[in-house]
Amino acid sequence: MNFLFRGDRKYIQGADIYIFIENLIKKKTFSNLDLSFKGFLTTQPIIKINNIKSKTPNFSNNYIVSCIIEEKKNKTIINFKNSKKIISNSFSYDENIFYKYFSLSKNSIASCKMKTSFRDIEILVALTKFWHKKKVNKSGKWIFNRIKLIKNFENKYIKNIKIKNVSNKFNKYTVSSIFQNNKLIGEIHFSLK
Repeated sequence: MNFLFRGDRKYIQGADIYIFIENLIKKKTFSNLDLSFKGFLTTQPIIKINNIKSKTPNFSNNYIVSCIIEEKKNKTIINFKNSKKIISNSFSYDENIFYKYFSLSKNSIASCKMKTSFRDIEILVALTKFWHKKKVNKSGKWIFNRIKLIKNFENKYIKNIKIKNVSNKFNKYTVSSIFQNNKLIGEIHFSLK
């Protein structure tokens, strides 16, 4: 798979990495999925996939993005690092188009109920960024840098997604709980660049 840049970004957006992983695992169930970013993927990534026994320790630190998926007694580790192959194409994308469907409440919650064929991760990342723009109001760029899930997204046409901020460290690093159809499915982390 060749990745493209979204809009004016010069790095691969985290949502696109998640969509790649989601397509890879298809409809498999898992007990834990942990996708984390140490930096930016700015080229077509080198991807290494390893299936190991769950008690085996994680073995490599030589990556920019890593995803650990646990299911029963097995663990899959997918590592991404930059290559020398440049990304020369992008596609038009503006997450602000979703903002009119998002709402805020006084207790650190942002939510949406809408119909769209966009993937759940795309809506979630836009919703979380919306919350940061409205509630934290600090100059700089908020970046999606980790997601931990106990259940995969439904990716249905009708979206019912909510986040609740549970941690805000110095207005520079946040953790928010993710709810889909009012059920807790994980957490998303953002940091200020």
